Amino acid sequence: MSESSDRLECKSSNGNITILYDEKGVIGYSTIGSLSYDLYDEQEIASKMSASNYINQYKINFENSYDETCIIKEKFIR
Repeated sequence: MSESSDRLECKSSNGNITILYDEKGVIGYSTIGSLSYDLYDEQEIASKMSASNYINQYKINFENSYDETCIIKEKFIR
């Protein structure tokens, strides 16, 4: 996972998920614990809306489902 990628980091007692994305959509992910993520289905969903809208909606859904907080980390541009 690149530190220079835009990413959404979500942590819960069920596990952690990090979603990598760019302006075109979801480009990858990693999970720890019992959380699952179907990259191809989520890429299709994200392609129907902007990447930022998808990430914001995923963040809201995760936080509501697990009562935890997600952090959006945008890449550092010099």
